[in-house]
Amino acid sequence: MAFFWRHGQLTSKQGPTGDIDKTWTTFLMDMREPIDVNIHSWLNHTLPNVENFAQFLANSLGFTGNLREISVYFNNVSAIHLSKNIMEPKLMNISPEIDTYSPRKMFQLASVQVRDVQLEVKRILIPTNMGANQWCSTDLQTEQASILLRITSGNLNVNVNDTFSAEMERITKKKPPRNTTIQMIFTGFNEHENYNGTISPVFKDLLPYPEQGRIYIGFSTHQTTGCCSHLAARVIPTVERESIDLAEKTLSVYNNEMLCLAGTLCRILYEDEMAYIEQLYNEMISDDNSDSFRNWIDIWAAYNLTYCTFRNSTPNEKVGRILESQFFNCTKKNLPILSTNGVLPISNVRIPNPEMEGFIKIES
Repeated sequence: MAFFWRHGQLTSKQGPTGDIDKTWTTFLMDMREPIDVNIHSWLNHTLPNVENFAQFLANSLGFTGNLREISVYFNNVSAIHLSKNIMEPKLMNISPEIDTYSPRKMFQLASVQVRDVQLEVKRILIPTNMGANQWCSTDLQTEQASILLRITSGNLNVNVNDTFSAEMERITKKKPPRNTTIQMIFTGFNEHENYNGTISPVFKDLLPYPEQGRIYIGFSTHQTTGCCSHLAARVIPTVERESIDLAEKTLSVYNNEMLCLAGTLCRILYEDEMAYIEQLYNEMISDDNSDSFRNWIDIWAAYNLTYCTFRNSTPNEKVGRILESQFFNCTKKNLPILSTNGVLPISNVRIPNPEMEGFIKIES
């Protein structure tokens, strides 16, 4: 398979497979800038940054459905090996109080599945400024690490009229799909505590908390989500494929509608985690009223709230505002939060005022 540019558009073509080509699939692409083929000059160059490349591959592998293993060789030496083990999915309950439609009814969240995904990496550790001529003659150390992610998939039904579909096809050369999927990485509190400070640098970008997540379109874009979760979705990017197209009229509507259901999915994840916190609180509060338990569950609830607290997304602030708006508007139910008396609707919880303590009884 070969990739090439035609009138500013990246296209591809395929050729026949020979008998000697059945072991490897080869992709050919012209470099934007010519590469230095002077062997003496090349031998003095430092080696490629294995850690950065492993990060890029791990980020891409996290959301892929079919790709399970990646091996990278440099001069016939294994530099990176990544593998993925996907557990059986579990169906997540969608409360009837949640509106599963996007504002224009273009998308419907038909079902939500959650599954654990384990990523493993084995990579070489290259000393700083090591030359390529030392590559095969040095006994290099290796790093082996793994991470367990919780990936939630929202399965969307797509309903667009013929006029809109024709306009989409005119712009993108493709008709909109009948079904599509959005995915979010939601790392639970326990997983976060287990990895805090010990995660391999190869996987650190997959756990953005407390920073913002990014939008993936097969690879990470520059666009952040506004919350602490990554979002993988088949939104339509700009020509540079680094941001989401919210400028072109038709594509803006399509992307806006899909981003809305990402906000709905985020609310479902928040509600599910708070329901678990509520169950645990009710089961243990009568048996264990210790300060350590209360402190632990307070931190857990604060983690969940911070995870779904939206900030200004970059470079386009609209993305975060779209997700945040739908996060609150997809249901008339008040947001549940942890109080001194268990998990309650936020409308029933108040921040104590020290000046009123003499007049109010605070239950705990």
